[in-house]
Amino acid sequence: MISEKTLELNFTYEILAIAYRFSTLVHARLSTASTGSLASPLLPIPAHLQLPYALGLSLREEKHKGWDVKIEFPRSPSKPSYALFLQFKAGTHFAYSTNTSSVFLGGRLCKKPHCRFEINNNSTCDQHIVLQALSLRPGLLGAVTYAFPRVPNAKTFKACVGRLLHVTSIIRVSDIDLSARRAGICITKGVAHEFRTSYTAPFYREICSEPKLINVCDTIEWTLFAEIVALQVKRYIESWRSILLNTPLSLQTKNFEWLRVFKTFEIELARYLAVSPDFYQKLTQQDLTSQEREMLQASVTEFGSFRAALRDDLSIRNDDVNNHEFLPQSVREEAMKLVCNKLTTFRNYLAGDWFEKSVPNIAIEYMIPVSDELSVDLSSLSEELSASEFSNALRRVSYQGF
Repeated sequence: MISEKTLELNFTYEILAIAYRFSTLVHARLSTASTGSLASPLLPIPAHLQLPYALGLSLREEKHKGWDVKIEFPRSPSKPSYALFLQFKAGTHFAYSTNTSSVFLGGRLCKKPHCRFEINNNSTCDQHIVLQALSLRPGLLGAVTYAFPRVPNAKTFKACVGRLLHVTSIIRVSDIDLSARRAGICITKGVAHEFRTSYTAPFYREICSEPKLINVCDTIEWTLFAEIVALQVKRYIESWRSILLNTPLSLQTKNFEWLRVFKTFEIELARYLAVSPDFYQKLTQQDLTSQEREMLQASVTEFGSFRAALRDDLSIRNDDVNNHEFLPQSVREEAMKLVCNKLTTFRNYLAGDWFEKSVPNIAIEYMIPVSDELSVDLSSLSEELSASEFSNALRRVSYQGF
């Protein structure tokens, strides 16, 4: 079994590396281009632009705050800080379940491979209660999440490095609670629960001890991915605009080759998601060079090899659960649509003398604006929390400035 810390570190690095990529491409292009008066020295990184970062907790802090990682886009002048809270869980592989009530019931000749995770399983069995209380804070409902990487061993982990988001389900704490209550399950202090999910069928999930299929809403990993990418692009463009408006540079320098860099960034996202060149062209209405087409096609081929190796390692067949495909192309294409829907706004904006116009806003659903750290005092939480007890718990949420 792979440790939660290993999954946490590598998943967080993967997300932040993608978020950084647009700014990296801009500075790489600036360093190699001769752009009018911008020869040397190069324009500096905007002083007030801080890159997104991850915060972790000590074991003592985690007991009172519940989350493992907080991904934050720090505040800048007149702009709020944005944050996401993640609690990671390490899973265990099972070929099938012998419980007759389980959706994964099977046997040696009828395998139903799945990954089992434990929730509310800390020493005092109250971790989920902490996350519940945090998620009920105003505005935090969509930002408090579990990350369930379907990566049960070291061999699978090594194969998935750089592609962990493809094999991770991110589910809001509030969605698990809602689905559990509808199934007649109450997640309370003092009781640990198992959470099982299929490798191939995203809606086949159940909460044990007495297995009950739960209808969790869509996992949000790709919507969240699109938000993180778009939010960083927006913040970066806003910071450059403030420089370009106040720097005596030529129009050639100001226009630079922003659209070319932006296209390179979109192609790199398409390579990460392993979508075909034809799909990319149809989606973005942008022509590809022969070299760009070859790169995208190579990423599709490489992902196919990765998927085949993973299926063999985990003994997965397409007919394991209602004939659902493993890591299907349709999911990756939908993820690319989500990203492009966010980024099209900025591609259109960067055409022409963009710095003379205000940067457009984008809809943010999960990353929430925050100004302070949040923690919960659990000293008097009862075995089962009534509405009034939850209210009292929330009143004990303390703010601690950075």
